[in-house]
Amino acid sequence: MKYIRDYQVIVVGAGAAGLTAALHLAPLRTLVINKVKNETGGSSPYAQGGIAAAVVEGDSPELHYQDTLIAGDGLCNREMVTILTEEAGHAINFLLDKKMPFDRDDKGSILYNREGSHSRARILRSQGDSTGAALMDTLKKGADEAEHITCLEGCMVWELHVRDKRTAGLFAWDDKDWIYFECDKIILAAGGAGQVFSNTTNPSESTGDTIALAGRAGVSLNMMEMIQFHPTALDGDKINGRIPLVTEAMRGAGALLIDETGRRIMEGVHHLRELAPRDLVARVIWNTINCGGRVFLDGSNIPDVEKHFPTVSASCRENGIDIRKDPIPVTPAAHYLMGGVLTDAKGRTNIEGLWCVGETAGTGLHGANRLASNSLLECLVFGIRTAGDVPKTSFKPIGDDKTVQPMVLSLSNSVMKSIRWELQELMFTGFGPIRTRAGMEDAELKLKFLEEKAYSSGRVSVSVLNRTNVRKILELENLLYVAREIARAALNNPMSRGAHFLIEEPKKRITA
Repeated sequence: MKYIRDYQVIVVGAGAAGLTAALHLAPLRTLVINKVKNETGGSSPYAQGGIAAAVVEGDSPELHYQDTLIAGDGLCNREMVTILTEEAGHAINFLLDKKMPFDRDDKGSILYNREGSHSRARILRSQGDSTGAALMDTLKKGADEAEHITCLEGCMVWELHVRDKRTAGLFAWDDKDWIYFECDKIILAAGGAGQVFSNTTNPSESTGDTIALAGRAGVSLNMMEMIQFHPTALDGDKINGRIPLVTEAMRGAGALLIDETGRRIMEGVHHLRELAPRDLVARVIWNTINCGGRVFLDGSNIPDVEKHFPTVSASCRENGIDIRKDPIPVTPAAHYLMGGVLTDAKGRTNIEGLWCVGETAGTGLHGANRLASNSLLECLVFGIRTAGDVPKTSFKPIGDDKTVQPMVLSLSNSVMKSIRWELQELMFTGFGPIRTRAGMEDAELKLKFLEEKAYSSGRVSVSVLNRTNVRKILELENLLYVAREIARAALNNPMSRGAHFLIEEPKKRITA
């Protein structure tokens, strides 16, 4: 096992939240750990819609605040919403300083778009529906140029080392051996747990690693039952374990949701029709599919639709669909975890020296349903705030500690794959867009059987395992942990609200 003691701060996660925080940690020597072996990981590069910010004339943070509360179905943490909406302008200025290529009109002015549940056109986009990719290019370039940042790829953080109720370091697996990083300041920013579900827009690496890592270390979790299912994922082939997203911005531009007969399925359901809150649209689509129908998004009425939505067009083209004339078959898919690790407004957890930000954090900001394009803004605003809370003091040597390298579940590749598939199927069935008490209880029981199956083999040293399986086994254990926390939170919450919609207790949405 390797020992590394060279860094004053470790950021786990190289997405929008992690890199934003890292860029604001100067002059502290900062290590950014990325699980995947490429320039970026996680869901940030796949974000299509944009970044919501009330920075144009005629809009205001107060209006953005109200829209966020309404979308969140009355469960938003109002302090967090105030921070998000009031500090959005500062976040956008940060990106402008970094030369973020926002879409502009012929006169050079930034274009603003509208998405579901927004009362104003306040969505800043880049390269049409490639905002996430453009944002990550901008942040990655900044990180590459920053002298205080070192990036380590292909390394999966597994266990947090806590001593005397404060962080002391962490263990990670680099596909060859364990590494122990000694560090007293750690930011967890590798959020996303969509792979808990069979249908998801999240890539295969989104296995809830930092949430499970924090939870196992005794950090409090919050609102884990609140899973946002995006209404419109392409009902086609998976790519890297994910279903391609069909951005809500298409509906903002005029695309219509229809069934196989051409009927507009949102007509008479909500006054905003296609732009109703995501949880409601997802349930209407899921109901239609469960009753034997099909749902399509028809964007043939949008001028230059391929030009404005090149990412959606490319995904559809790979599935034989021409979005200029063909309706796009869509289905709900797990998209965003609105709960997570409980933090305050500066990312602090109940363990000293440990912060969480982005999708890892469960601040209560999004309530029961996330307002479109608030997620990238959250990464920026709270990434900046979290970095600002980290003491700019020199590294404190913690001293030698006789750490014992972690043990790994003894699972074959075939058994591991089987458990993961069964887990994803039962979670989507039991804890999907529409839930029943009986369905959740049945899913929880089956989840216990899967856990028994996984843990019955016991743990062994990595030396006796096929090393290529280690990461997947660690991911499976994280998925099992997060699934159990989702199930526990859902079963303990009798109130039907937003994404946690119970057929037995349907409540009217909060409208003001």
